[in-house]
Amino acid sequence: MIGFVSVIDIRRQAASNAPAHIKAQADYVADGTADDVEIQAAIDAVNASGVRGSVSLFGTFEASAQINAKSNADIIGNNSIINVTINGGGFALYFNNITNSVWEDLSVYRKGDIGALSLQALYITGSGTDNTAIIRRSKFVNEVTTTFVGEGKLSGIFIGQYLSPSPILEDVIGQGSQSGVPKTYLNDGIDVHVLFDVTTGTLGTPKFYRVTGIAGFGALSSGIAVTEANGAEFYDSVGIGGIGKDGWAINDSSPTIKSSKGIAGTNNNFGILPSGFWLWAGGSPILIDSEGITSKSVPSYSLSITQASSPVITGFYGHPPQEGYQWYY
Repeated sequence: MIGFVSVIDIRRQAASNAPAHIKAQADYVADGTADDVEIQAAIDAVNASGVRGSVSLFGTFEASAQINAKSNADIIGNNSIINVTINGGGFALYFNNITNSVWEDLSVYRKGDIGALSLQALYITGSGTDNTAIIRRSKFVNEVTTTFVGEGKLSGIFIGQYLSPSPILEDVIGQGSQSGVPKTYLNDGIDVHVLFDVTTGTLGTPKFYRVTGIAGFGALSSGIAVTEANGAEFYDSVGIGGIGKDGWAINDSSPTIKSSKGIAGTNNNFGILPSGFWLWAGGSPILIDSEGITSKSVPSYSLSITQASSPVITGFYGHPPQEGYQWYY
């Protein structure tokens, strides 16, 4: 149980590789093929029960379609793994106007071979206040491969898109795809994008505690990307540029980032040097007691401030391994 007295309806879901005694107690047993059918059935059953309940997962699952979260249905992952393989569109895990739902202790991998698409391992959207899911101690990895020459966005975690989701993520990892054409793909680890809902006038306020974003392959890929997302708050979090560009890329946004770290990546195919933190194109981000680290393999900056961004920075520490590439304004 997870501490909610209202959680009274438990549906146990066992993977095909779960121990026999777990299968014997399960309400649903997957067979290792299209396991999304059994997982979705368990989630839907809890949602339809009329009371808040939970689905307990055990083992490794092989899904072939998108899994949709539902309100009033918690997921107790028990360190389970869900591999979602779709050769085409669709997310691995989709949240849309989800409230009263906690997902924890789970690893989700979005797999497949696609063309010119934007898709993620975890996608969270919604409007107004109906988007308050909580995700804890979980990992979302985009392992999609593509050879398409054009724009694509293969992020680990995506939150927003013209609406105002306000989830809480704690101890969560997001990793972008390692595939793509380097000059056109934005394979961010965690992408927070456009939190203002113009239809309701609501600003989303997602909160991130101890999250880690790892950039995938791409000249503009970042560990954590924040675009037009003024209400976002990050604490004790890490953006890793990896084989992408920046640890953090803050674009036209005013998020609050406290006690966090940005590590510059290695990709400079656009001729723009990587940064631990890249603050650009307006906005007034608040950066408190944080540190930027330059790349060990390419010229880079610990902190870049460009294009009229007006940040509020206190207690920032930049420490480069390469002399001469610490600051850029």
